[in-house]
Amino acid sequence: MKRNVIFNGLDRVQTQAAVATGYVRVLGCPGTGKTKLLATRLCHLISSGVDQRNILTFTFNEKMMMAMRSLIAEMTGKLPLTNIFTFHGFCFNIVIRNLYRGLFPNNFIAIDSDNKLKLLRMVYADLGVSADKYPPGKMLEHISMVKGRLDYVQHFHRAGTPDIADDLGLDISYAGNEIFIYYLMKQLEHGALDADDILYFALFLLKLNKDLLDETQDHAQCIQVDEFQDVNKAQFELLMLLQKHKNLCVAGDPDQAIYTSQGGNRGYLNNFDGYFLGSQTFMLTKNTRSDFSIFTACNSLINTIGPKMEPADDLDGQTCSHEADDDADEARFIARHTGQTNSFHEVPYKDIAILYRASPMTRLIEEALIESSIPYTVADGPGFYCRPEIEDALAFLSLLVYGDNNSFERIINKPYRDIDRMHVYALQQYALKRKVTIMQALLDCAGQPPYSEQPVKDFIKAFNEVKAKLGVISTSQALAEILDKTGYEEWLKFDLNGDKINNIRELKRAVAEQEEAAGGRLDIAGYLNRVGFYAGFAAVKYPDSVQLMTIHSSKGKEFPFVTVCGLNEGVLPSQEGDIDEERRLAYVACSRAQAGLMLTCVGESDEPGSILPSRFLSDMEPYMTVQ
Repeated sequence: MKRNVIFNGLDRVQTQAAVATGYVRVLGCPGTGKTKLLATRLCHLISSGVDQRNILTFTFNEKMMMAMRSLIAEMTGKLPLTNIFTFHGFCFNIVIRNLYRGLFPNNFIAIDSDNKLKLLRMVYADLGVSADKYPPGKMLEHISMVKGRLDYVQHFHRAGTPDIADDLGLDISYAGNEIFIYYLMKQLEHGALDADDILYFALFLLKLNKDLLDETQDHAQCIQVDEFQDVNKAQFELLMLLQKHKNLCVAGDPDQAIYTSQGGNRGYLNNFDGYFLGSQTFMLTKNTRSDFSIFTACNSLINTIGPKMEPADDLDGQTCSHEADDDADEARFIARHTGQTNSFHEVPYKDIAILYRASPMTRLIEEALIESSIPYTVADGPGFYCRPEIEDALAFLSLLVYGDNNSFERIINKPYRDIDRMHVYALQQYALKRKVTIMQALLDCAGQPPYSEQPVKDFIKAFNEVKAKLGVISTSQALAEILDKTGYEEWLKFDLNGDKINNIRELKRAVAEQEEAAGGRLDIAGYLNRVGFYAGFAAVKYPDSVQLMTIHSSKGKEFPFVTVCGLNEGVLPSQEGDIDEERRLAYVACSRAQAGLMLTCVGESDEPGSILPSRFLSDMEPYMTVQ
């Protein structure tokens, strides 16, 4: 690799940071090239003779890891062999290779969020705990917090013993602590380690085994960390263990710290020179992403403690805002504005992003885009009507009306009713032989084992009760009753962040809106046909499509044209969030835009309790054009 090729496109400060050694801190605003600088620095180290196996680079998540690999491949013309990891991926390798050294099972399963919730469901069932009283998402945050506070790893293998609470110094008269103890027991019983465990087990192994620590340190002669403002306590402790060679370079922006709820601590970035004496700091201030009005609006939004953005050029980009009458009107405006951006300005749809606070907010936007025949992709998951919980809820409705087999097979074990594949197969054979639906087969066989168990009886009772009311109750009432009586809605409360239950509430709202528009009468079959059209449109993958994503998912990305919606009090900023972090979240959203930024909200009305436009809009008002 030639030096002039490696440093192509870097300014003087970026080049100095890329060649600096020792303890190096890079502070940079959005669009100042922090990730590119780390990739360049990595290539420079390799070209200077450092074995790439001895360069360790940490990224915040797997998407950023792949982006870093692609950037290096683009710069060098070949795929990198160097060690680029997420913290979880790096620690997983340590744990899986060295479990025999510790006091825990040699065989384990690394579990994701869904499986953590399954374990927690078992704990709640054992203890008779209510998901309403102890929301599962909040409880998993508590469990994560306790794991970070306690030295629990060395006691993990004894989680099923009566004195485990005493070993950990926990007072189990507090229900949260009792749930924590039972959760550890379930983990041990199932040989399951979650993301927290992987990190803490790796730390435990490194501290316990000097030879392992020495070997790991020797393979980490040069360490780099991207998005350092989001590093948590355990990750920082890992870095302190590994930086034996005193060659650590970190990059970040304290004004983009949006993961404090997950333990992220921007103090490690702000106080880097205090933790690592003799460190060098390089300030990247030249914005190469956003046009003049956009970065000016962003700077007015954030009360910065990091470097202020400076314009690369005084170009004619535009920051605009729009107040809608209600959220449906807001969605229609977004669709209209998106279409105009595409047709009048000849901007490809793929260069347009629509950002929102939470996934339930996409429903109205998607419907408006579909009605306008605008192709879109939900970047961080399926479209609203293609989400599993929405498809489940619609399957319950379809089963009531049609008794169709597909719907039956989809929801019969949601929640779990101990009807396995063999039992379903037996019902299928019964149905084929008698030319009836599988649902009818279940009704016929209800008195015979295993279909005589109480969960199946409860399901049949709920189905019969709601079906008998069809034509008397409204579609919205039928949906609400079937989800409640079958226990499905209660089951969904075991969701890590509440999105699933919130999506169901949004679906109920959609049905109620369509009922109101139809004068109080909404035919279920007609409604199912309509949402089937929406789902079919959303399922098609278009090569040129508008990108829909949450603000958190947009981190590290950029788009020529961006719309940020839902800028209302209670949404952005949210009622539950820390106001400073909410401000940083808005800053991240707005700074994704390169040439055009549209900010939308629902305007204040005379009705009691109406929502207010976000205070953040007031901060940016001098730099915006109202549309």
